[in-house]
Amino acid sequence: MRVDAAVKFIIVLLVVMIVSLATALIIMNNDDGEKETKPAVTTTAPTTTAPDSTPGSTTTPGQTTTPEVTTTPEVTTTPEVTTTPEVTTTPEVTTEPDVVPPSPDVPGSLNIEKSFRSNTGVSINLRADVTAFEKNGKAFLRVDVYLEHYNINIKARNGVITVGNKEFAFKTDALNYSLNAKTETLLATKEIEVEYGDSVKVKVDLESNVTYAGKKLDHIVAEGTVTVK
Repeated sequence: MRVDAAVKFIIVLLVVMIVSLATALIIMNNDDGEKETKPAVTTTAPTTTAPDSTPGSTTTPGQTTTPEVTTTPEVTTTPEVTTTPEVTTTPEVTTEPDVVPPSPDVPGSLNIEKSFRSNTGVSINLRADVTAFEKNGKAFLRVDVYLEHYNINIKARNGVITVGNKEFAFKTDALNYSLNAKTETLLATKEIEVEYGDSVKVKVDLESNVTYAGKKLDHIVAEGTVTVK
């Protein structure tokens, strides 16, 4: 009896297994048929043209359009540099005086000082002071004319200075001296160019036209000779 029962159990188990296997095969066959009959569906996302300021640019949906960023270059300002001008110190220049070499006929220095005096016989006389000097390599005579006197009152007078063959006229101021003391008055000064080595006659003639100390004096003359050397 136990054997029969076991056999029945095995048979039932086999039947169940066969049924289950058959059911599985049917299901599998149904799944394969569905896959063969259903067409594949391909979904293509539509292309959207995004408005753009630049013609011809196309934006696909799903894409993020990054706007173009224009970067202004950073401007580096160089600080203005103030340059202190270099101060150039000009060396002090000592200017030597121009030295004019003497000409062969003129010595290095002339040392001539002479005086010529009239002799009227009264206390009024004419005196000519003569000195020699050099200028620009040339020799000159300077004649200073003085009137020696005491008290006097006369109008302007004319006179002539003669050096060699050169004559120079002069005119005095009016003289008014009331003191009874001897004095001298400068009447004229003249510089005349001469040649070195010459013996020069110097003469001064004053048209006095005066009576002095009781003596009539039409002219008062002082003269002499100077050798330029």
